[in-house]
Amino acid sequence: MQGNHSSNFENSAKLQTFTFAFRSSLSDKLKLVFQCKEILDCEDVLIEIFLELPLKDVLRLKCVSNQYRRIISDPLFGYLYYKNNPVTHSLSGFLLYHSCWPFNSRHNFVYLDQPHNLPRNPFGSLIDFDENSGIHRIWSCNGLFCLWLARHKIATCDFYICNPTTYKSIKLPNLSRPSNSRILSMNIAFDPKMSPFYKVVCVWVHVQNYCFSVYSSESKMWRHTNASLDVKLNDTYLFKKGVFWNNSLHWISRNGPFLRFEIDNECFGTMPMTEILGKNQAKTRNIQYFGVSNNRLHLVERHNGTDTSLEILELQEDYSRWISKFQIRLSTMFRLPVGLNEHFKMMIHWVLRPHAGNSFGFVVSSSYSTIWICIYNGAVHVKRLRLLHRGMDMSQFKWYRSHQFFKTLTAV
Repeated sequence: MQGNHSSNFENSAKLQTFTFAFRSSLSDKLKLVFQCKEILDCEDVLIEIFLELPLKDVLRLKCVSNQYRRIISDPLFGYLYYKNNPVTHSLSGFLLYHSCWPFNSRHNFVYLDQPHNLPRNPFGSLIDFDENSGIHRIWSCNGLFCLWLARHKIATCDFYICNPTTYKSIKLPNLSRPSNSRILSMNIAFDPKMSPFYKVVCVWVHVQNYCFSVYSSESKMWRHTNASLDVKLNDTYLFKKGVFWNNSLHWISRNGPFLRFEIDNECFGTMPMTEILGKNQAKTRNIQYFGVSNNRLHLVERHNGTDTSLEILELQEDYSRWISKFQIRLSTMFRLPVGLNEHFKMMIHWVLRPHAGNSFGFVVSSSYSTIWICIYNGAVHVKRLRLLHRGMDMSQFKWYRSHQFFKTLTAV
């Protein structure tokens, strides 16, 4: 018994020594590993060490050996790494993408951290393009991207799931469906806190019905659900931007009810809608943003088309109602000349709701600038953010063309 205790103590002390040494330079780390056969023979010890490393070092270690690549590429390792380093999975920036058919696209990047920490083009190195191919549409969720790759001359389209952090991508298997149907959206459902796997919900139209199919990264298969909607009665959903929250996908509408799709049960759930205000006959919602921050679902609406006064709404977790949390007039922060407010174009890319207090943060674009606005205890702080392409008109990137970029080791 005493010998076992002594052996356990030696192993524990050895692991602490290795972990401490791994916080030095990468070259020293590699020398230490190759000099110690015990580490090479014990993958459990390697995993414990890798979980303590910065993300950039973990990514570099994938190039050392096939063993390291296999360990780090395992979906379970990505899940454990997030659990051990939740701060790593933080928002790094925004990919703004706008595609005009055929293949006349524009994109930009908004940096929240230092530019060298982000890839210059988060999808350019993942898929081989030619003059007849282009990205038609993008969906994203917690660091994973779904790209709709269209080919003009041969009239086909493929869908890829990509992880820009690891520079890995896979082509989704073809979804079996009627030839006269068409795909509307491919929404990713992924929460790194809950599972190492993700799902993709495809919304497609056949005859007069919206149909819903689910792909699982665990089974690598598509599954048709029993959920469907009548197109004639529900033709106003903004399927181009589904938001994943509370283990459900959510879609909003400009002049109809909102929609919620429960991922596990593969059925529709309750979803309250906001009041439609307006003086015109159409009476449509003027939606400026729809997204998640700190596990809260937010909706931003503008109730006056010639003003920049916005209302920030927050959905109760039990889906009982929307609550008005904040009202703000952003035009004053841009110091616009008098009389230009009615021509003012402003796009919101992100709304940050801190865990405590009544403060808010915004990432907002106007014309050729993008700024970070923080409102705390009545004080306003403004910071100009860096862009990948300067001088580009940022007003073309509406809220549903903005994609949050998280660093993640999630395997695709």
